[in-house]
Amino acid sequence: KVLAVKESSGRPTGKGRGKVEAKLTTKAASVDPSPRMEGASSMQETYKYFCTRFVRLNGILFTRTSLETFTEVFAVVSTGLRKLLSSGQDEELNFGTDAAENGLVIVRIVCIIVFTIYNSNKESEGQTYAEIVQRAVLLQNAFAAAFELMGYIIERCAELRDPSSSYLLPGILVFVEWLACYPDLAKGNDVDENQATLRSKFWNHCISLLNRLLLVGPTSILDEEETCFNNMSRYEEGETENRLALPEDFELRGFVPLLPAQTILDFSRKHSFGNDGDKEIKARVKRILAAGKALANVVRVDQKVIYFDSK
Repeated sequence: KVLAVKESSGRPTGKGRGKVEAKLTTKAASVDPSPRMEGASSMQETYKYFCTRFVRLNGILFTRTSLETFTEVFAVVSTGLRKLLSSGQDEELNFGTDAAENGLVIVRIVCIIVFTIYNSNKESEGQTYAEIVQRAVLLQNAFAAAFELMGYIIERCAELRDPSSSYLLPGILVFVEWLACYPDLAKGNDVDENQATLRSKFWNHCISLLNRLLLVGPTSILDEEETCFNNMSRYEEGETENRLALPEDFELRGFVPLLPAQTILDFSRKHSFGNDGDKEIKARVKRILAAGKALANVVRVDQKVIYFDSK
């Protein structure tokens, strides 16, 4: 089963392997060009500069101050991330000294992105009209940053020779499982044009990655019974079957936004970053595919449904 985009109101079902054809016409997001990174003469300096600006970006949303600088700071962060992700079929270790450190950094970046949305989305009693308006602006900015940055990460992963073993994949798993836990956030009703464009591009990249994982990932995944995200209501109620907890699960154990996804994991055997075997790689890919299938039930891209095509 694979994901596809069709202009149909129904969602066909069926078993088999296929190919995604997502024909989405989107208008490029309007983002101001980022300023030149002064002093970034090496990739290491670029990484340090990116970290500083990334912290600053989320600090704006956490403190709810200097919102007028958000666009400028975000442009710098976006440019820095694209440079660090590099290009080509083989990934470069620009976020650390080895694959394990790179994977951990990506997971932490994704964790911050998720928590920023979680924090911005919190409501408090007795809010003034000005506070309600400010919260809406914060959420708009937080979602725009999340879907654009994660879109770059997912797009890059889909370009790789073997995305199933990429250090980007643990962070991607964290993000898509979080979205699957909160379908209302994934749907994104009543978003502005810019965010709608970013979301469309994000889901387009997701579809490409899911197809790549099916092509180069463990082929036995499709032959096994699904144990995760079979049905959103069932998942939200909690499943009893234990599943292998991956290094990213241990890293974020107890992380409030991900608690719904952690209740069905088996934390009895700890695994560290960089020690993934075939079993861990297979489990990660399977969970990403399962989360994608669940999201297909709720997500619409340019008024088009996403579903599994048996052809």
